[in-house]
Amino acid sequence: MDLVRAWRVPEDGQFLWMRGVTTSYRADPVGEYIISVAGGRAYLLHRGRSTRLVRPGQLVVLDPSAAHSGSPAERGAWAGRLLVIELAGPGAAPAGQDIPLSGLAFPAPVIGDGLLAQRFIALHRGMEREASALERQCAVLSFLAQLAVSSPDAKHHPARVRRADPAVRTAVEFLRDDITRNVSLDELAAAAGASKYQLIRRFTAATGVPPHTYQVALRVNLARRLLERGERATDVAGLAGFTDQSHLNRHFRRRLGKTPAQYAQATATGAGHAHRYPTGRWIGRLPR
Repeated sequence: MDLVRAWRVPEDGQFLWMRGVTTSYRADPVGEYIISVAGGRAYLLHRGRSTRLVRPGQLVVLDPSAAHSGSPAERGAWAGRLLVIELAGPGAAPAGQDIPLSGLAFPAPVIGDGLLAQRFIALHRGMEREASALERQCAVLSFLAQLAVSSPDAKHHPARVRRADPAVRTAVEFLRDDITRNVSLDELAAAAGASKYQLIRRFTAATGVPPHTYQVALRVNLARRLLERGERATDVAGLAGFTDQSHLNRHFRRRLGKTPAQYAQATATGAGHAHRYPTGRWIGRLPR
């Protein structure tokens, strides 16, 4: 069994902080950046066709462009501190108010900057201590702005220019406004003021995924938050806009590597696993 602690701070709901040990993981991070530093043992990072050795103390940044997974490089579990940044879903910044990393690619996910890795560890530890909202928010955004410079897109940033496309911005806001509604492509294109073909092409260029995949990401993130809140896994499918339980299970497991029931067990605050941090909520023990 893996042991992982996860929490959010009230003023920044799009940030999910995690720390603990694991023997494996898999993630399909549509609309999410994942930042981490490993500890204890090295592990193997699998992304696309490449496999990289991640050593303890190295900073890793995974953009939303591809699924990734991890496995032990040595026998046994490895430790880590993670920050998951949700660009899509409840609590995410409104369109046009993106975090410093938005639209940036990190084709080489292992960042060779030891000082930046140490700064991330210090930032992460700070999120477990009492502090003012302003102090925490400034610390996070300052770190992310410094990290953004490590992306090869940082100088020219064509992705951010595409994200300013008013049709895409309107379509994103339309999907966010009512995550659970069954929106047709005709309706979405009409709201965005573009043809269906143009919208799909421009939306994909700006976000990296077509509108339907983006909507599914919104719904999975909503489902995750409902489970964190204590809603029963059997009720979450309808509440999050999925047609049935199997539809939710398929997409939830594809993106997070766990079923909703497993995630609900992970976020349970009973059985002696509960703990409340001064800056957020203890989410619990994550089974493999």
